[in-house]
Amino acid sequence: MYWKYRVITLGAVAAFAVATVGCGDEEPNDESVNNQQEIVAPGVEFVSPSDAQIVDASPVAFEVRITDAPASGLAWSLNGGAPVEKTVDLQPGDTFTETVDAEVGPNTLEITVFASDGTSSTAKVVFVVDEPSAPVVAIDEPASTVVFTPSIDITAAVDFDGALAEHAVTVNDNPVEGATLSATDGGYEVSAQVPLEVGTNDIVVEVVAENGEFGQASLLVTRDEDTEAPTLADLAPHDGRSVRNRQVVVHGVAVDNLGVASVEVTVGDDTVAATLDDDGRFAARVELAPGENTLTLKASDEAGNEVEHTHSLYFGSLVAAGGAHSGAVIDGEVYAWGRNNRGQVGLGFTSSLGDTDPDHPVVAHLVDVPGDVVSIAFTQNSSFALNAAGEVYAWGDNAEGQLCVGDATDEVLDETHRHAPEKVTLTEPVVAIARGYDHTLFLTAQGTVFACGENDDGQLGNGNTDSADGPIEITSLSDVIGLAAGSSASYALTATGDVYAWGDNGDGNLGMGTSDRDPHPQPAQITGLTNVIEIAAGKDHALALTQTGELWGWGLNRSLQVGPEGIGGFESDVLEPVELTPGMPVTGLLAGANQSFVYGDDARAYGWGQNGFGNLGVPEEEDLAAPDQPVFGLEGLVDVSVGALHAVGLRGDGRIFAWGWSFEGSLGAGESAINAWSYRIPVLVEFAE
Repeated sequence: MYWKYRVITLGAVAAFAVATVGCGDEEPNDESVNNQQEIVAPGVEFVSPSDAQIVDASPVAFEVRITDAPASGLAWSLNGGAPVEKTVDLQPGDTFTETVDAEVGPNTLEITVFASDGTSSTAKVVFVVDEPSAPVVAIDEPASTVVFTPSIDITAAVDFDGALAEHAVTVNDNPVEGATLSATDGGYEVSAQVPLEVGTNDIVVEVVAENGEFGQASLLVTRDEDTEAPTLADLAPHDGRSVRNRQVVVHGVAVDNLGVASVEVTVGDDTVAATLDDDGRFAARVELAPGENTLTLKASDEAGNEVEHTHSLYFGSLVAAGGAHSGAVIDGEVYAWGRNNRGQVGLGFTSSLGDTDPDHPVVAHLVDVPGDVVSIAFTQNSSFALNAAGEVYAWGDNAEGQLCVGDATDEVLDETHRHAPEKVTLTEPVVAIARGYDHTLFLTAQGTVFACGENDDGQLGNGNTDSADGPIEITSLSDVIGLAAGSSASYALTATGDVYAWGDNGDGNLGMGTSDRDPHPQPAQITGLTNVIEIAAGKDHALALTQTGELWGWGLNRSLQVGPEGIGGFESDVLEPVELTPGMPVTGLLAGANQSFVYGDDARAYGWGQNGFGNLGVPEEEDLAAPDQPVFGLEGLVDVSVGALHAVGLRGDGRIFAWGWSFEGSLGAGESAINAWSYRIPVLVEFAE
C-alpha cells in the first residue's frame, strides 16, 4: 500500500486532496476516484462599484457578494497588477469589502474566488476615478476697498460639496483670530473680523478639503486714516431755550462720513450715553438744576474722532404772563408790570391805570424778591417766584388760598391778598411751579408734588375737595418730572413718559374719553399717551409731545385751540387725546387760556386757537386752526409765556416783547400804549429808569 499526495497551492492556501488508493505500489482504480466527493465552484459578483461608475476619489472601496458555494480564498488585481490574495471563510450570500488605490481615469478590477479544492470563478468591473475636486473660495466684495476703520468684517463663500478639514484667514501673512466656518446650501461660508493696518492689507481666506485639495481667495483692502470728526445737527430743545421739566430729553442727529459710534451728553458731573439709531438720530434724558444748565455733547466715530458741542438749556420760566400782568427774570431779579388791582405786580401797593402816586406800572419795575431768582409763574392775578435755594415767594390775589402762605393744618382759610412777595413754607426745596387759575402746584427735586388753593373740582389731587391755603403733598404721585395746570385741572408728567390728570373734567380736560362736572380728586393716568417728554395746559385744554415728535391734544376746542374741524369741529370738545398734524417739526410746547403754541426747529413760536385780541401775534384777526404762522418778527425765542389774552416772549439777545390784549399796561409798552387795544404785532417791553 502506498499514499499518493495531490497538492494544490494557492498562495497561502494549501488544499490537500488525499485519496487512499491501496497499499504498496498499487495504482488507484477508477472506482476509487469516482468515490471522491464532487465540489461545486463558488460564484462572485460585484455589489459596488457598478460597471462604468464614476467615483470621486481614491482609495476606492469595493464590495463583492459570494454565490453558489462556500469560498476559501480570494485574489484580486487592479489594472493587471500583482494579485492580492486572502484566505476567507465565506458562505453564499456573504459579502467582502476592501479598498484599492485606483488611478484617475478608467480602472479594471478583477477578482477570483476559490473553493477549498481550488475550483474558482472570476468577476470583473470597470470604473472611473474622477479628477479630485478642489474647494472654490470667493470673498464677498465690500462696498469699498478703501476704508477708514481699524477693522473690516469679511465673508467668503466656499463652493464645495465635500468635507473640509481646515479653514484660515490671514492678513499680511498674520493669522486672524476668531474666523468661523459654517455650512450653507451651496457649501460653506467663512467669516472673520479682520484687523487692518494703515496702508495696504492683503487678506487671504484658505480652506483645505479632506481629500487634500485646497482653495483660497485674496482681497486687497486699503485703510486710510480718518481725520474727519462727526457733526451734530437739529439739536432740541434749541440752544438757550427755557424748559419746564427737571428731566429733559435732548435729541438730534449725529452725522459722520463713515458712521457715528456713540453720542454722550454731560451735565455737571453726570454723563449719559445717548440712544443712537442707524440714521444717526440720538436721544439722551438728562437731569437739570433750576436755572442755567450747560450741556456738553460729544459724538465719536469708529476711528476715534470726536466732536464736542456746548449747548445751553434753562430750567425755569424767565417770562410770565398772567390775566393782565406780566413779568421777567433778568440776572436773578424779578421785574413786573401791568394790572395791579390785587397787588399782583408786587410793588407793595395796588393801583389802576392812570394812578401817579405811586405810578401805575405800565413799564417793567423791579420787584424785591429775596435770593437769586431762577423762575417765575403768573396766572390770573397771582404771582410766584422761585430762587436758586428752592425757596418760593408769592404775592397778589389770594381769595382761594392760592398763594399758599397760610397754614394748611388749621380750619381757617387765609384769603388775604399780598401786595409784596411773601415766603411760602415748604418741607422740601422746590424746582418748578405750575399755576392754575386759583390753585398752585410745586415740584421738588425728588419728584414729589405739593398743591394748595381752591379744590372744588379736586384739582389739588389729595383725594378730597377741601381747599388748602398751605402746601399739601399729593402722595399718590412719584418720580414726577414736569407739571402743568389749567383753570381747575392739573397734570403731571413722570420720568417714564406717562401723563396723569385730575380735577375738572367739564370739557374733557382729563382726557378720559368723557366729560362731566364731577370732581376728580385723584390723579389718574391718561391712557393712550406714552413716551411723552413735554406737557402744556391752557384754560381747559392740554397738549403733549412725545420723544418721537408726535403732538397730541384734548379738551376744550371752541376756539380751535386743540385743532381743526376734522378732529371735532367748532364748539365740539375733544374728550380724549388725538394726534395732531402740525405740518412741521415740533420741538416744544406752550399753552395758555384758549391758545396753543409750539416751537419749530427754527427757534420760532407758532400759535393757533383764539386770536380775536391779537393773542397769537400775527396780523390776522380770525382764530387759527393750525400753527401755520410764527409770531410776527420774533426769531431766536428762548422763552414764551401765554396769558389770558396776551403773551410775552424773550429773545436770545435778552430783549423782551409782548403782544395781544393791552389792558392796564399788560404789554409793558409804556405810556404810549393804547389801553384796551389789540396789538397783533409784538411790541418791545420798556423798563423803568
